[in-house]
Amino acid sequence: MLLNKYEFDTFIQSQVVFDQHIISYIDRRGRQIYIDSLGELHSNLDKTIKVESMEKYDRALHNECIRIAVENNHIGKGIVTCHAFMSPKGAISFPMHMDTEDVIIHTVYGKKYMMIEYTGESCIPEGESIMISKGTMHQALNKEESLILSFGLEMFLSER
Repeated sequence: MLLNKYEFDTFIQSQVVFDQHIISYIDRRGRQIYIDSLGELHSNLDKTIKVESMEKYDRALHNECIRIAVENNHIGKGIVTCHAFMSPKGAISFPMHMDTEDVIIHTVYGKKYMMIEYTGESCIPEGESIMISKGTMHQALNKEESLILSFGLEMFLSER
């Protein structure tokens, strides 16, 4: 297992997430708002919480990013990043959008529902993953509480 809900809950309450400025929530308008303190985190736990750069969290997540890069022939093309999203049931998510890179969504806890262009609504049960190709419109639907990891197969900035 890459990460569990308890480990994530413990991590987001550590000072490092605030010091590194890697934790945020999604507001009612679908905007990402950075969190600066534990008090601010606790007052926003009814919203989707995002933690960036989870590949720096531990060796297992770092190794998973390497595995994904190898499996997807991404070595030498850029890096694989990992962001975590903890969403309570009914929480707001980013509006329908597209990414400039392929993204793999892996459900760690609960079930994640996604609205994906051309295919409609998909359910990603705990322990399962899907890939969303770059340029594909999509949106997370928070029908149930969930914790997901979003792996981005990013290109080097100089090559974009």
